[in-house]
Amino acid sequence: MSPSKDEEGADMQVDSQYTVPTGVQFRYEDFGGVVYRRQDDRLFFLNSRLAVTLLEMAGKGTVMEITAALQNANIGDKSTIEAVVLKTLSSLEELGIIYELAGRQAETTRTNLPDVANH
Repeated sequence: MSPSKDEEGADMQVDSQYTVPTGVQFRYEDFGGVVYRRQDDRLFFLNSRLAVTLLEMAGKGTVMEITAALQNANIGDKSTIEAVVLKTLSSLEELGIIYELAGRQAETTRTNLPDVANH
């Protein structure tokens, strides 16, 4: 389940990870893509192929890693791609189409804690 607007971060950061909530479906179209949010029966038309590509890449790394992958596709320099990706992700988050997960550093810290469940 996705967090409420009050629980969401203000803006995406380069070390952020994000995901598409359960009940959100999307598909590519000639103009960009269509997103359906079942929770409130809303349909969004995205006029950006990048936005749909970012939805497809959800959960596959941090914003920085996704930016690097897009840079490898030779679509621009790193700083330009990063700025556009962060702006696009922030817009998708405002619409409730994605939400930010804990950064990878926090995730690593949790996994380094000892397992006390069996003690």
